[in-house]
Amino acid sequence: MVYYQPLVEAKTGRLRSGGALVRWNHPARGLLLPGAFISLAEQTGQIVAIGRWYCIRHAWIWLSAGAKRAKRWSIAVNISPLQFRRPEFIDDVLAVLEASGLPPELLELEVTEGVLLSWYR
Repeated sequence: MVYYQPLVEAKTGRLRSGGALVRWNHPARGLLLPGAFISLAEQTGQIVAIGRWYCIRHAWIWLSAGAKRAKRWSIAVNISPLQFRRPEFIDDVLAVLEASGLPPELLELEVTEGVLLSWYR
């Protein structure tokens, strides 16, 4: 599931952007936060498929909420170390933009601490 964390301008109270947050609604354990499943997804390589689905899904939702009309709403997506290191990473991002119709300037890729730490290992 994708949830959104809005970023609101303090002065105006207007929505500036949002962060797309992935959650897993496990059939037995209920709603799981990323800490409960992301490391397993990275170990098994499923993080790539999750990332593609997650980006396309939130881009469609964000567009339907008016991001394209507003031209000022952007959406931020966390990138895992595994995704970032893949040679196909740029092609994956371009494919998501094409599939969703989201203008490139409205997509923010957030490099997580894990990406930075993976460079120093």
